[in-house]
Amino acid sequence: MYLLKILVALVAVLFAVSLAAPAAEVSPQTSRAPAPSEAPAPIPDFSTPLNGPDVLPLADSTDTAECGDSTFVDQTSEASPRVDDCLVIVKNIAGGGRWEIEALIGQQHQLVQWGTCAFGVQRAVVGAPYFYVGNEDIIYAIMSSIEKFGSSGLVGSKGYMRCSPNFLSPGCNWGLYHTKSFLPRDAPNDMVSALTTPTNDFQAVSFLPSDVKEDDCGASDFVDQTNGGSPLVDDCLVIVKNIASNGRWNVEAVFGDQHQLVQWGTCAFGVQGKSSSAGSYYVGNGDIIDIIQSSIEMFGSSGVVAAKGSMQCNGQLSRSVNVAWGIYHTKTAKPRSVLPREISAGITPRDTPDPALPTPANDTSPIPDITTPGNDTQPATFVRDDQAGAQDHRCWNVLFGDQTADWSPEIDDCLVIAKNIASGGMWNVEAFVCKSHQLVQYGTCAFGVRAECRRGSNHDWFFHVGNQDIIDIINQSVDLFGSNGRVGATGSMSCQAVAMPPRVDWGLYHTKDLRLEQRQMASAGSGPRAIPDLPAPAVVTSPILDRTTPTNDQQPSIFSGGDEGTSVALTPRDSYDQPYPNNTAAAGLPAPNTTLPCPVFSTPTNDTHRPVFLASPADPQQAAADGNNECGDSTFENQISAASPLIDDCLRIATNIGKGGKWEVESTAKDQHQLVQYGTCALGVQGLDGIAFFFYVGNQDIIDLIHESIRMYGFDGRVQTAGEMQCSSGISKPPTVGWGIYHTK
Repeated sequence: MYLLKILVALVAVLFAVSLAAPAAEVSPQTSRAPAPSEAPAPIPDFSTPLNGPDVLPLADSTDTAECGDSTFVDQTSEASPRVDDCLVIVKNIAGGGRWEIEALIGQQHQLVQWGTCAFGVQRAVVGAPYFYVGNEDIIYAIMSSIEKFGSSGLVGSKGYMRCSPNFLSPGCNWGLYHTKSFLPRDAPNDMVSALTTPTNDFQAVSFLPSDVKEDDCGASDFVDQTNGGSPLVDDCLVIVKNIASNGRWNVEAVFGDQHQLVQWGTCAFGVQGKSSSAGSYYVGNGDIIDIIQSSIEMFGSSGVVAAKGSMQCNGQLSRSVNVAWGIYHTKTAKPRSVLPREISAGITPRDTPDPALPTPANDTSPIPDITTPGNDTQPATFVRDDQAGAQDHRCWNVLFGDQTADWSPEIDDCLVIAKNIASGGMWNVEAFVCKSHQLVQYGTCAFGVRAECRRGSNHDWFFHVGNQDIIDIINQSVDLFGSNGRVGATGSMSCQAVAMPPRVDWGLYHTKDLRLEQRQMASAGSGPRAIPDLPAPAVVTSPILDRTTPTNDQQPSIFSGGDEGTSVALTPRDSYDQPYPNNTAAAGLPAPNTTLPCPVFSTPTNDTHRPVFLASPADPQQAAADGNNECGDSTFENQISAASPLIDDCLRIATNIGKGGKWEVESTAKDQHQLVQYGTCALGVQGLDGIAFFFYVGNQDIIDLIHESIRMYGFDGRVQTAGEMQCSSGISKPPTVGWGIYHTK
């Protein structure tokens, strides 16, 4: 198996040239039928995958086909992609070019996507180690499918064709499918992975903090890319503000892939550089700030801005690397024209205005508001195991506890996971930090694990979970607890390790149910304690990512503590939605509006510095003591504006964390850490003087800060404040901590 991987890697390096040809202006083709009456769920609008190292777009301007005639099988249903979205793909790839796809392992590879529409291929017949698919072949498959099956405004299809190279010509299965399914709806179980393994296993970008401004690149040229579809200047300026704390990025230069470093709202900044001798290169946050500000000054007079350019940046081994950069909209990433060198300009995604695309101001689909990537490190890695086959068990002595409620995941979605991972393999999961790791998800259903790290425990640093273990747990949970089309479960098991296997907690939960609590394990002689009902997921309007791959593998908030007989759940909240406490009115606070649909979580999902939440123990007296403050008196500064968070949302945080507990937060790097959030409201802290390695903030401190801020400065239903206080840390001199209540965006 390792020989095959090495061979695939060598082939990838030999043929690694990025997508090249300029996107030709093609008159947009209209749908042959009216658009569906109900718009599909919001999904990413990318035309090419950003992280597909085993699928290489080749710099070839030819518009010739690489494949022969194809068969066509109708797959159209109410869940199929929109014809309009598939036609955007046709327009975006009209500049020609071709894809080189591995044919040794025979996995499914998604080549292009836009909106609801995606096109993927998979080797069907063993032949050459790779095969080519031209953009012209994709256009042919899409247009023919629309003509044959697209009369309802939706289209789904699949087929078979033979593709070059001419020697040992391998057969190719292809599918035109919804981006929320990742494979044709009735695809066979054999050999189709459905992209269940993570797409970000290898992240070749890492962020390095620094106390000084890092400028690692020289002077740059600037090319205006601004048009009606460009990112908002205001969003790009937020990036400038967010990364002003210095630091730099270490970016791979071996494969020369495009890497998006920072983003906010509509604005993203990415780089691309290739140098086999340097290995990697540096880009400082100072470089990014200078480029954004210069681009706005030169091209941003209309309130939107987009630009690209190139510069020389410091590389490893004292070598300089030529780096292409781009400022572009977060919802576009289509192929671009080639720079006059070996590096493609796949950085800024729109060379020319596209009248078919709305301006960012009118684009209502969700845009992730994260300034740094959330999946830089993947602590759970999927490992193909071709020798073990589908029946790949790695765990034993599995215990089950019922968690089914009205808000639990749909059984159908959990069964899709079982189908998608039926081809075997296993997960290699860390057991030294003991974080929750979500391994697979689909629709409303997710499955995650974490090692039980108890005082005095001694086990290996990694453990294995087989896909067959996950399948068995899902099927048994459905049999034991499935009710009214929903299922939720938790439990524990022993899992394989090299020497000393750990005990592992597992959970089957809703993808939007990011909550944390202490649950009695079945091994303690009782099932999990009763859970108050929450509204069904349907009432929550924020989008659910329907993918089987993990999106938040690294859980930044860790729940620890509790009795030996308890287990830590896989999701980060220590209490449930409950009626607001009776003392709200007595405290002089406005009555909350409980009808607003909001995200049902109170902790962040993308804080890579991991503040640790320490739960209150089960002992009532100790719990009461933990309800006390960890911090002293605070200053308060009013920062309210029309963009401030809603008072109702901040009050919901106070309710959600009312059971006590405290946060342990690092203080050496002086980074900001968001501790809790709900809807529009978030609270974060930051060590200011660095005299201690860490400090504590109690949930009672957070509650007091929220209540006092509302009492002092709450206006027109909104509040926003900041201040400083001294908090306990285990040393004699308490460190000074800055805090802020702010909008989640």
